[in-house]
Amino acid sequence: PHPPTTTSTSPTAVARALRLAAPPRAASLFSGSGKGAGNDGYKHFKQDKWSDQRESRSARLAVNLFIVVLPGSFILYWLSHLDRAPYTGRLRMIDMSPALEQQMGGVYFQRILSQSRVLPPSHPSSRLVTRVGQRIAQASGEGLPWEFVVVDSPQVNAVCLPGGKVIVFEGLLRAFGGSEEAVAVVLAHECAHAVARHSAEQMGFVRVMLAVEWMLHVFFQVPFVTNWITSYAFQLPYSRNLELEADFIGLHILAKTCAYSPASAPAVFEALGRLEGASGGG
Repeated sequence: PHPPTTTSTSPTAVARALRLAAPPRAASLFSGSGKGAGNDGYKHFKQDKWSDQRESRSARLAVNLFIVVLPGSFILYWLSHLDRAPYTGRLRMIDMSPALEQQMGGVYFQRILSQSRVLPPSHPSSRLVTRVGQRIAQASGEGLPWEFVVVDSPQVNAVCLPGGKVIVFEGLLRAFGGSEEAVAVVLAHECAHAVARHSAEQMGFVRVMLAVEWMLHVFFQVPFVTNWITSYAFQLPYSRNLELEADFIGLHILAKTCAYSPASAPAVFEALGRLEGASGGG
């Protein structure tokens, strides 16, 4: 017998033979080399499309909630704090307690007094304002902690702070020659603001306007437009309405005093208008 012959086989030839001998791999339905194919030769389903749809639905839901829930909550808050103004029955929103309103008025009152020269109670101007003011306060029927003081200032003005703190500037008394009737008209108007709680109403109105301005800014994205809308469409007419209401209530208070006639009010208001125009305020 012939000795067996040996054949030298290179590693490359062995690898080629193994590939040829390997059974063919079944083609997968998910195989491919196109877009979405992984490094392993299989196509992987991508979740981008479904994720985008979910995010789009979430965004629409958030917008709907913003449009419906936020204004709805605001309206409910406004309705739950509705109040009727005395004498006129006008509906308005007041979300501040009378106690807090009086406390704030007292703080402002002391601050103004600390920065002003207040005439002593024995001064003729102080006696005049106190006498008239007490009659007006009694006729108002409101149990407020009324206080009346006169400040040595040339300003032709008077102001009633929250809670019935009334400050009269001596310039007003000089402008009317110390007329008790004119002082009564002015004090009745100022006290009417306290009776109607206009200060508390205005503070609530400011909060409402801030919310409205913010919502308008979200839709318009133009600060100038939103400021213009809130100023001219809401704030200015609102302030004028409060002044007219104070005039109306003040006339009723004057009539209740049985000491001063409401008929003198038009002449006093006209004189105040002329003085304001002469000083550049009108």
